[in-house]
Order: sequence, then structure tokens, then C-alpha cells
Amino acid sequence: MVAIGDSLTEGVGDETNNEGYVGILDETINAEYDLAHLDNFGKRGNRTDQLLNRLDTPDIQSAISKAQIILITIGANDIMKVLRENITNITYEPFAKEKEAYENRLKQIFEKMRADNPRAKIYLIGFYNPFEGYFKDIKELTLIADEWNKTSKAITGQ
Repeated sequence: MVAIGDSLTEGVGDETNNEGYVGILDETINAEYDLAHLDNFGKRGNRTDQLLNRLDTPDIQSAISKAQIILITIGANDIMKVLRENITNITYEPFAKEKEAYENRLKQIFEKMRADNPRAKIYLIGFYNPFEGYFKDIKELTLIADEWNKTSKAITGQ
């Protein structure tokens, strides 16, 4: 198995220091027997453009080409970038524009993975709303996170 993506895959915030959900999967799957090898290529702050570039590194290409299952967390940092760039004037338009670019990059990520490994099962894990704890009063941000997750789901369906 290969896990790749952002801080959620890296395990940032895991108070047990066990690589977050990847560590939990490893412990669960390999509890009694060594059934699966898990490679964790999570990287804090990764956006889709950065992940797309990382897919060209030899160690990641090699791991993906051998994987039976690929898990991906990506997208929340793409939204956070738009938020940081527009923090003094938050409107819907920059998020809608970036969502189109996100969709294109996400398709490229899947195409690249499929080229490296046509048989692996690929699972894109939806991202949590990165705004909930910080901007509760701005309802549009919840709508934006929901729309981006719907876009992600549509792409995985293709």
C-alpha cells in the first residue's frame, strides 16, 4: 500500500506519534501477521501542484508501480492558499477559479498514477473543512469545502 498526500497522510497532529491514519492502518492490518507493507509519502502543506511534481520522484514512482492500493489525501491546502491570498477580501470567485485548476491537477494526478500502475485501487480520501475552527461566521467557506469534495468525488468516479 502507498499513502501519499498532505499532512493528514503524514500524520501531523497525531498525539501518539504513530503516523496518523496510516499508522492505524498498519497496526490493524499487520496486527497478527505481516500482511502488507505501507509506504507513507505524506508531506505537510502539500497541494495538488506539489503532489503532481512529487509523483515524478523515483522512490514514489517505484512504490506506486508496485502498490495494490493507493490512498490519497489532498486539496485542503489548495483551498488554504486561496484563503491566504485573499484574506482581506474573501469572496467566492477566487475559490471557484482555483477549483477548476484543482480539478485539472487532480485528473493529472490520477492519470499519472494510472500510467505508473494501471491495476492498483486508488482511494481519494475527502478532506475535512479546514475553516470550521477558524472562520465559523463565514458560511461560504463551508460551501466551498463541500463543493471541492464533490468535485473530488466526481473525478474519482471517472
